[in-house]
Amino acid sequence: MYLIKKYKSNLIIFIIILAAIFFRFYRLSSYPAGLFPDEAANGLDVQSIFQGIHSPFFERGNGREALFFYLIALSFKFFGQGVWQIHLVSAAMGVLAVLGIYLISKHWFNQKIAYLGAFMASVSGHSYVQGGF
Repeated sequence: MYLIKKYKSNLIIFIIILAAIFFRFYRLSSYPAGLFPDEAANGLDVQSIFQGIHSPFFERGNGREALFFYLIALSFKFFGQGVWQIHLVSAAMGVLAVLGIYLISKHWFNQKIAYLGAFMASVSGHSYVQGGF
């Protein structure tokens, strides 16, 4: 019981992060089905990276910063090229965003607001559960 009280704060955010992981990675290879046009454009920029075009900024689609494309390139390198490999990076960034919301909210407001914001972000705002379970 002492350990639960001692690590209650860590346990709560751990459960919230687990919820974020579940909702973003559950059926990752089937929801959403296919690629949206902007995701397909991301894949084209990743192909440019594989062809040796390295840039901090890519002009396709009114211009975008390249970090996301380099992360997709790593995903392609380790898991092969496909739709779910692009969604994998988006899902991972979504989980990190939940953690970021928690940390910023805790710093700016308080622990309860941080839990609430992180929880709400962990269970909403994603399209991977379209069509239900």
